[in-house]
Amino acid sequence: MLDETIARRYATAIFTLAQERDAVERVRRDLHAILEATTADDGVRRFFLSPVIDRKEKARVFTEAFADRVDEVA
Repeated sequence: MLDETIARRYATAIFTLAQERDAVERVRRDLHAILEATTADDGVRRFFLSPVIDRKEKARVFTEAFADRVDEVA
């Protein structure tokens, strides 16, 4: 239940920021693209779900892959 509460807060914050920037549709598309990119390939999915790989390393890889390709809100 705590995970759902946290997820809801993040979703609300992202939606609010997207609304403020008049970018709701773009952010929606970008989030779906990120989801597809991180789950379509088994190796990529395992990388991001692995408890052995440090969170900072995952963030670095994620940022390198998406920073210039998606809206900053996404």
